[in-house]
Amino acid sequence: MKKKIFCMILALVMVVSLMAGLSMTASATDDDWLPTITFDPNGGTGKMDSHSQGGETYPLPECGFTAPEGYRFKCWNVTGKGEMAPGERVYMGGNLEAKAIWEPIPAKLTFDAAAPAKWPRLSSLATTPCPSAASLPRKVSSLPPGSWAIRLCSPARMSTSMIF
Repeated sequence: MKKKIFCMILALVMVVSLMAGLSMTASATDDDWLPTITFDPNGGTGKMDSHSQGGETYPLPECGFTAPEGYRFKCWNVTGKGEMAPGERVYMGGNLEAKAIWEPIPAKLTFDAAAPAKWPRLSSLATTPCPSAASLPRKVSSLPPGSWAIRLCSPARMSTSMIF
């Protein structure tokens, strides 16, 4: 009788052990967590994959987003770190976000010093905020006779006025 009870208990322990072994699944623990850096286009378009690693420095990548019209990529603004350039290393001690910072593409004006003498000469150059289209004058009456003006508006809403 003792052998029979011992065998039954042993069989029961084996069945319970097998069932417990079959139902075990892998689960993430705190040891498996890795800090992640995500990338925000901040008005740009496209997608950049996040990156996870822990306790090390990570070199910020080049910007993979498409800039808004009239702007170009300047740098990353990283959570708690401020502005950082691609290639600079950031310590991955916790989750971070890198937000793309855009700067206006400056208008480029060049003047040819060897231009013919009869060409008009620049007499005034001023940079001011762009007016709205509704406030632009229909005609310029304050210019001296024989002179003309050019007004360029950049995507950053800055205006350059040149009077010749």
